[in-house]
Amino acid sequence: MKDLIKSAWAQILLAIAVGILCLLYKDEWRLSAFIHHLGTAFIVAAIVTAFWHLREVSEVIHKYVRAMLVDFSYLTNMDVPTLMQLRSTAARAILQRSTDNPSYERTKLENWIDSLLYERLLPGKAKLSGIYRDNCSERIAVQRLTLAEALREVGSPADGLSEDALAATVVRVTTTGRFTVISPQVSDDNYKFYEFTYSNSSSGLANFPIEKQTRVFVGNDQRNAEELIVRTTRQDGEVKSTVEPRKLEFTKGMCKVWLKTIEYKSLARDPFALNTMSHLTHGIRVDIFQVGPGA
Repeated sequence: MKDLIKSAWAQILLAIAVGILCLLYKDEWRLSAFIHHLGTAFIVAAIVTAFWHLREVSEVIHKYVRAMLVDFSYLTNMDVPTLMQLRSTAARAILQRSTDNPSYERTKLENWIDSLLYERLLPGKAKLSGIYRDNCSERIAVQRLTLAEALREVGSPADGLSEDALAATVVRVTTTGRFTVISPQVSDDNYKFYEFTYSNSSSGLANFPIEKQTRVFVGNDQRNAEELIVRTTRQDGEVKSTVEPRKLEFTKGMCKVWLKTIEYKSLARDPFALNTMSHLTHGIRVDIFQVGPGA
């Protein structure tokens, strides 16, 4: 194909050259007019033929640009702002081609995707940006208890409570999970530690101390896991629990995490299981099962 295009364009250039020479021709036998018409015909034919080959030329240019950008790794030599602008331009073109609804806010969507990609999901200047979790597995055990049993478990007195109150149903949700955190860089100080965080909100549990509704254990494995201090506040009928970030060290760009949470919930007010993710996660397995009697 390239040889054919080269040959065609060589003929086009040759036709233009012959046409110009014909237009410059002069003699005394009145052949100039005929030769000038012939030169004009050569040039017109060359222009028409060139238009026929524009598509082939554009394909060659596309292949050449692709070879420069991708095959010869020209992109790796660009600075980060230029690469971001190039990616944004490509994303904008895809959105414009794929949408025709005037109410579809393409620009806002593009900006939101860019901020999500470059500030959190992909490696950037922000601390811990680009990390992701791999092979995340969770076992969620749900068990029905009475309030009296739950209070004994957490070591809280039941003085002054009626038998009906002590017989109320409490749901204990025990979640045991493990996953591996992968960092984009091995030696950068921004990726020296993985900061485990936890937050939760639930309804208040009647006659149960809010500071003991949630317990959190975390470590690299079950043997070195430590119980974290949970800070609990009550606001607008909700109990909000948070912990101080626990730093776990990366080893060769990987950090194994083992965690366990124990939550006491009201059957009437709370879902029995709620899980949210704050990091990009690849490979998820969740097993939910019930321990003991109950519907």
